[in-house]
Amino acid sequence: MPPFRGDPAFSWHRIEHLVADEFDLTTYQETAVDHGFTVPMQLLWPHYDRLCMEKVVDDPEYLLDMSILDLVRDAGAQGAEFILWLTTRGALGPRVRERHRHYHIPISNTAAGLLCLENAA
Repeated sequence: MPPFRGDPAFSWHRIEHLVADEFDLTTYQETAVDHGFTVPMQLLWPHYDRLCMEKVVDDPEYLLDMSILDLVRDAGAQGAEFILWLTTRGALGPRVRERHRHYHIPISNTAAGLLCLENAA
């Protein structure tokens, strides 16, 4: 995920109002943001998932030089699962035909991609 510039003044504004409304809140300013922030933010940038779905069909070699660290950096912890897609694609021939594609981001914050491919004649 690309760096996300925060707004500390707005953050403190929200914190002060929540505390004033007797909301039991704990803040911790010393830690980098965790998946509780980054996962919902990634929903705003599904381009990486779609890029991988396109490349695995037409240009799988584009993805071969990516390490697990690259995948995790660009797509989050679930990015490492993309290796399974590449392995499956490797079982097919050099040219494939896409029969079906579906991409959905449900309310649970975990996107799901589906590709149905067959070897091209």
